[in-house]
Amino acid sequence: MQKFCRKLAAFLSIGALLSATSVYAAPGETLKDKVHAGETAGEGFVAQARYWEELERYAAEGIAAYQGEDIVLSPGNADEPQEMAEYLGETAFLWDTGIEEISWTVDVPATALYAIRVEYCAMTGSSATIERSVYINGELPFYEAYNISFSRLYVDAGEPAVNSLGDEVKPPSKEVEQWQTAMLYDRQGLYSLPLQFQLKSGRQKISLRAVNGDLAVKSVTLTAPTRLKSYAEAAAEYEAKGYRPATLSARMEAEDNILLKNNSASGLYSDGDPMVSPRSLGNTVMNAVSLGDTGNNFITFNLSVPEDGLYQIVLRDKQCWGDGLSMYREIAIDGEVPFREFAQYKFDYGKNWRSEVLADDDGQPYLVYLKKGERQLRLTSRVGEEYNTRILRLLTESSEELSGLLLKIRMITGSNPDVNYDYELARKIPELGSTFDRIISKLAECREIVRKIGEGRDPTLYEQMKLIQVQLGELKDDPFVIAKRMNELTDSLTNFGNWISGLTSQPLSIDYIELMPPGQEVKDYHSNFFQLAQTVLVNFITSFVKDYNTVGTLHNASGDQPVLEVWIGRGKDWAETLKQLSDNSFTAEYGIDIHVNVLPTGQLNAGAVNSLMLAIAGGAAPDVCLGVSSTSP
Repeated sequence: MQKFCRKLAAFLSIGALLSATSVYAAPGETLKDKVHAGETAGEGFVAQARYWEELERYAAEGIAAYQGEDIVLSPGNADEPQEMAEYLGETAFLWDTGIEEISWTVDVPATALYAIRVEYCAMTGSSATIERSVYINGELPFYEAYNISFSRLYVDAGEPAVNSLGDEVKPPSKEVEQWQTAMLYDRQGLYSLPLQFQLKSGRQKISLRAVNGDLAVKSVTLTAPTRLKSYAEAAAEYEAKGYRPATLSARMEAEDNILLKNNSASGLYSDGDPMVSPRSLGNTVMNAVSLGDTGNNFITFNLSVPEDGLYQIVLRDKQCWGDGLSMYREIAIDGEVPFREFAQYKFDYGKNWRSEVLADDDGQPYLVYLKKGERQLRLTSRVGEEYNTRILRLLTESSEELSGLLLKIRMITGSNPDVNYDYELARKIPELGSTFDRIISKLAECREIVRKIGEGRDPTLYEQMKLIQVQLGELKDDPFVIAKRMNELTDSLTNFGNWISGLTSQPLSIDYIELMPPGQEVKDYHSNFFQLAQTVLVNFITSFVKDYNTVGTLHNASGDQPVLEVWIGRGKDWAETLKQLSDNSFTAEYGIDIHVNVLPTGQLNAGAVNSLMLAIAGGAAPDVCLGVSSTSP
């Protein structure tokens, strides 16, 4: 009877899993059409090969890169010609998600690898991420081709304002419409070069399908994949053209020279280090720039070049995240990466601000030729193909294998296994041991890469991987205890996901940018004890006269205007954004001032004595509370 109950429980668990992941078509609608319309399964793209697998196949089969002329495709000349219209001075197709697909049948001149370049403009009116899929002859060529992102562009809407407390407030970001010409990259920034698509000679169908967001498309171009010269080749060209070293230097504060960004959250912030310029002492000063931390986020800075010549570029930066791991950026001048080494430049881990000359592993500075005038420096987040992409691949494969194995185990044990029952997992799942072996081996390789990145220092990630290695080894050696330690498998799966998310995050901060003649000494400034002590003392004294729980106002409030008291159980950055929006719109229109106070989240929840409950009992409750638990009365 007990055995029958276990089988019944397993059967019901399987049924629940299948029903939870099923997609059903409506009467008269095929399942294919249902999935094609964007339902949960998403046309089976999860089963597609990963791009790294395609790169290996390209190499194994000896598929060469295309070397011919560009093949320009216009939406107006598609298989189903689209109506073109004037948009920002250009003729383009205004593509919203109501139009599912644009396709072209192309006479491909040679079997080769092609890159795709799109000239587009992100249309305003929505903050939704713009995504499109690329299909070749009706099929996804690889997983990463399903959701390719197209950047929106933002600028700061003015200079930092000073509020009533004397603190500078970060200006809001404003989206701008501007034509862009961009190669197609994977959305996570795992690869330093644009995606390459294999096309066979003859008539081929190239399709772009709408996933999310609206954009104006001027043209789509099949072109030769990007080939970047090495620095040695670039240096030889400099010499052949007679470029001379610069004799003048220039320094640009990063916070004063932001031109464009594709992440509205990136940009200005305040750092309290005494050596960050301008100094933030007592009051908040927007004195540094936080670069976007997710794949393909970029910020473009203006460079004022004093004369034509070869310069070494110095960044005053801080990279104290990732617990010992490196961060990577693509460095482009006027939209072009000058040489291969700048496609994914590594910024090593360090706890403090530093003046870093962009240089090779031996410390030899890279020289860049710049013409006099206003130039643009773009820093784009990349994951780091040399190390981090390899780790992500191993973790992704391990996660998929462990997820599949865990499902098979659940099908046998049910969701609540009996810890004293022998399910004979090793016999019923013959690949149990070999799957554990593969995952353990991949974790071992990940640990070695992490140790290599840490340059002798073992980051926390190294020890976490070691712990899971040990746990999986014990479960492999004694499958009987798997039912008792099932939570360790689910925790391991969660950790894999957290590691993948963490490795794709690439934060970096910039204080200022310097252009210096070759050979000029770079001074690296560090805060000393007395400067740090002064900062602590001034901030301590200021705390007696400054209300840090109140968000300052950005307008001159008269004493007779009505006031709304608002308490917020969120972070101060969030509260400052709300206060800024209310000052610029609500208060300006209605003449009602908003007085915002920031409280710890727990002080606004029911179930215990807290500030909100005491204020209500004392008749001093605020007019509005934000961030309150739904259980509060």
